[in-house]
Amino acid sequence: MPDGSTITVDGSEVISGAASSPLALSPGSRDFDVVVVAAGGETTATTSYGMGFPLATSTMASIPTSFTPGRASITVDGAVVPSGTSTTATALDAGENPISIVVTPNTRPPATYDVGVLRQSLPRSCPANAQHMVAA
Repeated sequence: MPDGSTITVDGSEVISGAASSPLALSPGSRDFDVVVVAAGGETTATTSYGMGFPLATSTMASIPTSFTPGRASITVDGAVVPSGTSTTATALDAGENPISIVVTPNTRPPATYDVGVLRQSLPRSCPANAQHMVAA
């Protein structure tokens, strides 16, 4: 990130391009904030984010929050979500699950944020009689 820009995940600063510290997940709700602030407090140009979940996590919900409530509308996968309100639970398939978030300020063009949610896949098994190969 440019000098003076910050990324925080669940209150801990993260270096751009690096993974955050693991976030503990358990049954039920688990809220965490991802905040990206450009130098001088300006909005950031980062529009793609990613997160991963273990196979045991089959759904997720998010709570999109505007820094200026009432001055922008938010849609998540096409559904309008009031700022600070939880989305409905989204079923997660094993593998990649794209989520699109569109923030439309009252006075500017909309901004689209793409979130790639990766749910761990089932392990692949080999038949008992399979020949194992080694790449040279």
